[in-house]
Amino acid sequence: MAAIHGSLGRVLITAAAPTSTTNIAADLAAGGLNLTITQATRRHWDRNSSMAVYGGTTKILSSDYSVDWVRGRVTFSTARSTAVVYTVDASWYPTSCLGMTRSWVLDASVDMADTTVFACSTSGDQGWRTFTAGLAEGTIKLGRIMATSQSSAPAFVDQQAVSSPLYVELMPNGTAADKYECYARIEGDAWQTAVDGAITEDVTLKVDGQLYWTTAT
Repeated sequence: MAAIHGSLGRVLITAAAPTSTTNIAADLAAGGLNLTITQATRRHWDRNSSMAVYGGTTKILSSDYSVDWVRGRVTFSTARSTAVVYTVDASWYPTSCLGMTRSWVLDASVDMADTTVFACSTSGDQGWRTFTAGLAEGTIKLGRIMATSQSSAPAFVDQQAVSSPLYVELMPNGTAADKYECYARIEGDAWQTAVDGAITEDVTLKVDGQLYWTTAT
C-alpha cells in the first residue's frame, strides 16, 4: 500500500455571511430516514437561522426530525415515503479554498474520567485504574504564508469579532469525497515576519460542536 503525500491536502472555509434560499432540492435515502441536500455546495447551514422541511407542499413539523447543520442533512424520527418530493428552506454558507495554506493539523481528544473504585474482595482488580469517556473536543492549526498579490485583509482578521462560527473542511486527499467537517471558532492568530524568510501566519481554531468525517460528496 502506497503512502499518501501531504501535498494533496486542502482547506476549505466559508464566507462570513450566509445565503438564504428556499425550495432547495433534497434527496431521501433508501429507508426513508435520512434527507440530504442534493447540491453539495449548499450543505453548510447556519444553525442560528430558521429552516423548514417540506414534503411536497406540506411543512413537516420540526419535532419530527433532527438537523445536521454542518453537512446539510435531516434525520426523521420515523421513516417517510421516498415517493414524495422534498425541499428545504435554509441559510447556507458558500465555501472556497483557503489560499496560501501550506499545512494543517487536527488534534481531537476525549476527556477521560477516572472511575476506579475499591474492590469488594481481596481478589478484586483494584490494581488497575478504570476510565469513562467524557466530552470530546478538537483543535485545528493552520500554517499559512502571505502572498504579494494579497489585496484584501487577511482571512481571519475580520472573523475574530464575529459571533457566528466558521465552517471548516479539511481534505487530506485533496478531494471533497474524503474530508473532516466542523464548526470552528478562532482561538488564536499569530504572525511572524523575518528578514530572511516568508511572512507566516499560524491560526488556531477550536472545534465548536461535533467533528464529522465524510466519505461521500
